[in-house]
Amino acid sequence: MKNIIVIGANGHVGAYTFDYLLQHLDLKKYRLIASGRRDTSFYRDKGIEYVQLDICQEEDFKKLPLNDVYAVINLAGIMPAAMKGYDPYPYIDINIRGSLNVLEYCRKVKCKKIIITTTEADLSGYWKPGACIDADLPANFDHGTNYAMYIISRRTVLEMLETYRLQYNITPFAIRCSTVYCYTESPYMYKLGKRIIPGYIQIYQKAMKGETIEIWGDPSVKTDIVYVKDFAQIVEKMIISETANGGIYNLGNGMPVSLNDQIKIAIEVFGEGGHKSEVVYRPDLPNGRDFVQDITKTCSELGYRPMYDYRSYLEDYKKEMKENRFHGLFTPRLEE
Repeated sequence: MKNIIVIGANGHVGAYTFDYLLQHLDLKKYRLIASGRRDTSFYRDKGIEYVQLDICQEEDFKKLPLNDVYAVINLAGIMPAAMKGYDPYPYIDINIRGSLNVLEYCRKVKCKKIIITTTEADLSGYWKPGACIDADLPANFDHGTNYAMYIISRRTVLEMLETYRLQYNITPFAIRCSTVYCYTESPYMYKLGKRIIPGYIQIYQKAMKGETIEIWGDPSVKTDIVYVKDFAQIVEKMIISETANGGIYNLGNGMPVSLNDQIKIAIEVFGEGGHKSEVVYRPDLPNGRDFVQDITKTCSELGYRPMYDYRSYLEDYKKEMKENRFHGLFTPRLEE
């Protein structure tokens, strides 16, 4: 049995990814182990092996298997969307030092593959209307913002991965992520250190209530909206691939949808009863993002084939919302 360890399985993306792997990997060949920082009975109640582990604590890694570790998926870390206020130290202590602990574990147990996420913001200098961002462009970002230390921490981990590839023959896979869309009980995130409800969730909530929805800026602006189950598919492809050499792979679905269509479809999917939301156009307000990530490499090297366009994503989101399968697993971002 090849051991596959998912670190960060308590997080939004981690839980959906672990669930996807349970459904799609050959469990006669692979043994899946969930791991997270918090103590929880969520996985154990389902008969799934769970290891409580803090990536910042070296001793915790002794709880993990020492043999036949084929792949480690590290989805743990700190990002601006989870940080109240601003403190640069967690980016170093968790993202860099914690990732080093993960890599050292991989070295000691002779792990074959490591899979991580990284940020699209390291290429933000290339963002412009209509751009299609290549996966292997050199870093280009603004060092003069509070996001810079986060980006630097993620770029540092990429350099560390290359070192462990060359010195210890661990094949590294990094998924360059934009927002990974999924349903969660708690709708909150942080922006510039302040707790907010993301704009897309506000749209869904308004559509459910039949409230007026504003479209800011140019309604024809298009971008990818990538569902968590397509993210999880990429992770699965990275695990099973026998030919991919690793590196950075862009997250995307190749099906960009205009802001106008996003609102229209959301109203169709979430609108209840006879009262549908009215749309008000606000061209005087800022445009949304207008670029995509090039997924040519992700598709050609991994065999990735996106399954969810915008409508099918919303329909599955609505289903997940009703079933609420991960109730109690996620830590809510409480009101201030």
